[in-house]
Amino acid sequence: MKYSNNQNWNEIYQNSLVGTLEVDRYQEYKFENYTVQPKNSQSLYIINKEGALTFSNDKRPGQGSVTFGDTQQELGHVNLKAVYTTVKKQGKLSIAKKISENMNLETQMVTQSDKQSSSQAQQSLQSHASREQSKPNNDNGNLQPISISSKLQGTWYAAGLFASKLGDRVQITNNAVDGKTIYKVKKMPNSEKGLNEFRKKYYGKLIGESTPDGVSYIPAQNYGIDTQNYSVDTIDGVQYLMSGSTGPAGIFFKNPTDAARFTNKYKNHNDELMKKLGM
Repeated sequence: MKYSNNQNWNEIYQNSLVGTLEVDRYQEYKFENYTVQPKNSQSLYIINKEGALTFSNDKRPGQGSVTFGDTQQELGHVNLKAVYTTVKKQGKLSIAKKISENMNLETQMVTQSDKQSSSQAQQSLQSHASREQSKPNNDNGNLQPISISSKLQGTWYAAGLFASKLGDRVQITNNAVDGKTIYKVKKMPNSEKGLNEFRKKYYGKLIGESTPDGVSYIPAQNYGIDTQNYSVDTIDGVQYLMSGSTGPAGIFFKNPTDAARFTNKYKNHNDELMKKLGM
C-alpha cells in the first residue's frame, strides 16, 4: 500500500500473490549502491534480493517497527501495529495471510557469501516469464490494445503525498503506462480452469480497461486481484491524476511546480486533503 509505485516492492507484491517469495535473514546485505547494516538489537530480512526489511524487535514484532528498503536506498519505516491496523481497515487481512503462507522463510542467519546471487524462486519466475513471452501469439485477436482518454495522456509529476515521492513521474500514452501496453480482452474465460489457462497464456501482459476519466490494469497472471488505477479530477481548480490500488497511492500534476505547491499545502493536513478528494 505504501510503496505501490516502487518497482522493487511492486514486483515483490506481485510475486507474493503467486507464491514466489524467498525471505532470507542476514547479518548485513550489500546492494549495488548501499549496504543495509542493522544494529545489534535489530533483525534484517532480504526478500527476493530486491527488498530489505529491518525489524527493531524481532522477538515481539507487534511492539516494534520495520524499516523498508529497496535495491537503491532506505525508503522509510513504520510501526508494526499501525501496519496491522491499516491492512485490517482496508479488508486485506485475507491477502496478508495468503502472502505469509507463500513465504519461504530462512530462519538461520547467514552472510551474503553463503547465498547464491539470485534466488531459485526468482530464477523460476523469470524462466517462466521468458517461456511465456517466447510463445507465438495465437489468440485470434482476443487481446487488443485499449484506448486511453486524452485527459490522462502526457507526463505527470508526483506530489509528495500518500506513498508517492515528490518529483516521481508517470507517463501515459494512448494505450500504455510508462511504456507498457495495456490490453483489453475480447472474450474472458467462464471457468476457474479457463481463468488459470488465461493467466498462463498471457503471463506478463497488462490486462485492463479504460473510461473517459480513468484507466485500470493488472498483470494477466494476477487477474482477479486488486488492480492499479489512474483517474483524473480537479482539486482547488487544478487538474490532477490520482494513483491507487487498495487505497490512494499518489497524486500527480501536469507540471512540477503544482506538484511542489500541493505537497507544501497538504503534507500536514491529510484529513482536509482526503475530504477534498471525496474519501
